[in-house]
Amino acid sequence: MTISRLLLAFAFPFLPAEVWAGAVAYGLATEFLDGWLARRLGSTSRFGVLLDPVADKLFVGSVLGTLLVAGLTTWPELLLVGLRDLVIATVSLRLLWRRDLIRKMEARLAGKATTALQMGFLLWLVVFGDPPPALIYGTAAVGAYALVDYVRAWNRPEPEESAG
Repeated sequence: MTISRLLLAFAFPFLPAEVWAGAVAYGLATEFLDGWLARRLGSTSRFGVLLDPVADKLFVGSVLGTLLVAGLTTWPELLLVGLRDLVIATVSLRLLWRRDLIRKMEARLAGKATTALQMGFLLWLVVFGDPPPALIYGTAAVGAYALVDYVRAWNRPEPEESAG
């Protein structure tokens, strides 16, 4: 499911507008269903744990960019809704360069809430048009909190392994 969302991220700009709502709904459904199923069935993998947030960020970015070009969203909305992902992607590249990302990357509740709100924002845009300000600013606020939460988690010292 994660790989299908990743492929959809690359295909989304080329899809006809008539299928955007279905594509975003599919992205939203697979975002939550794949993680839930993996945990429920005990089939999580390190590769999946690393690939899932990449697929999420690429999907959200692809849809936001497409909707911006189509005139359905504005630069300020895009920045408010997507800022967390832009900063996290930048920090992640730095951590990958230092080889710290794999050691410290973990799913966080605030990050999951932000992704849910982002997907809700995207779905609202393609189904109803202009989103309510509460959805835009709520997504931005939860995203800002998630960003702070991620930074705190990344800066937390690693627990020392016992010699036992």
